[in-house]
Amino acid sequence: MQRWSALAAAAAIAVAGCDDAAESAGPLGPTLATASVGVTSAADAGPGSLRAAVAAASADPVVTRIQLAPGLGTIALAQPIAYTGTQPLAIHGAGAAIDASGLPAGAEAALVADATAGIAIRDLAISGSPGAGLTVKVPSAATGTVTVDLDRVTIAGNAGHGVLINDQAEYFNDPNSTSSGGSAAGLVVRVTASTFEGNGFGDLDRDGLRVNEGGDGGIDFTALGSTFAANGADGIELDERAAGDAAFVLQQVEIQRNGPRDPDDLDDGLDVDESGDGSVIGRLVQVTASDNLEEGLDLNENGAGDLRVEMTEVEASRNGEEGVDLEEDDDFIGGGDLVVSLRAVTTTGNTGGDAGLKLRERGDGGILGRIVSPASTGNAEDGIQLREQDGGVVDAEIVSATASDNLANGVRLRGDGQVRIQSLTAACNGDDDILTDAGIVVTEVPALP
Repeated sequence: MQRWSALAAAAAIAVAGCDDAAESAGPLGPTLATASVGVTSAADAGPGSLRAAVAAASADPVVTRIQLAPGLGTIALAQPIAYTGTQPLAIHGAGAAIDASGLPAGAEAALVADATAGIAIRDLAISGSPGAGLTVKVPSAATGTVTVDLDRVTIAGNAGHGVLINDQAEYFNDPNSTSSGGSAAGLVVRVTASTFEGNGFGDLDRDGLRVNEGGDGGIDFTALGSTFAANGADGIELDERAAGDAAFVLQQVEIQRNGPRDPDDLDDGLDVDESGDGSVIGRLVQVTASDNLEEGLDLNENGAGDLRVEMTEVEASRNGEEGVDLEEDDDFIGGGDLVVSLRAVTTTGNTGGDAGLKLRERGDGGILGRIVSPASTGNAEDGIQLREQDGGVVDAEIVSATASDNLANGVRLRGDGQVRIQSLTAACNGDDDILTDAGIVVTEVPALP
């Protein structure tokens, strides 16, 4: 009982001192108080400006919060604003907007954070940057967890990435590098009620939101009630390398019209890539990924881990390739299973790729799971395709499926194993002169190109 009393007293002191810049002594020893800095001016620099507040936080580890005054309006930047502190920092925008169109050509981002602990931005808009809207750099010496929390933000019309969170050592030297080097930290990214739109048209392969993770640690990403639309490359890209997992949750998210910037290499709505010994672990609920220029939802796991996906009430329609493309050991083989639980997944009118809904596994592992009430209609190739390569086994169930009006087959199964199909409607599937016109085609082939 004595210990609980001491803990409560220490907590009370910390709360009471949250606006002080001094240390308070409590029963458990010194407790570091925190301070908030206000922004009262929309000027680019000077007293009361956002730039001055960020500089104060960079210089003083007690400053953990920046509060913009309500009604501040638009802050027009002449130079990027950089945060270099080691403490977590929260910026509460109160509805303000940052106009970065006045930054010099070649500017890295409107806001740049070298974060060892994390940053939170709420109720703020960033637009017009010749580079990224927000760049969060994870230092090579970082450990533990770096957290990025974006709540009610609008990131629009920036020429580079809308938001780039980077923990890959070689990325800024060579964005095409395949190096897995990075810090020992893991990344936790939370996006709530936010919009990422029209970013990434100033260069190739610039996404609405991109998370790069290298070294030890993994990605833990959540997006709730948010929109990723009309960005030059992927709407969302999660790129995890080395040992960690790429874990994500999307709920009530719209991912639409992304990927047109590079006609020679169109991009996806959602692109998740994991290489190394980690797994891809995803949960999608009430997600729409439609009218993207390549895949709607493109999930790839390479190496020793699994690809484990749950989807409920997901639509991926009118994309340039597959609506949903789930690939385990896509680029190189390392073992692992493709495990799915899909319910009410709709893939309609996708104009390329291999199928509206495609599951492929290579190497030592299999395709396992249950697909309930899928609707895959009007696709340019197969409606539903389960494709097992290199000796693995399929053990799956398809229940109450509709796979009609596809230009190839309704359901195509390739590989060894068993698929239990209960109640399939597969009418009016066509013949593309390569595949047989049929509701279901089974091809037992141990290895495919």
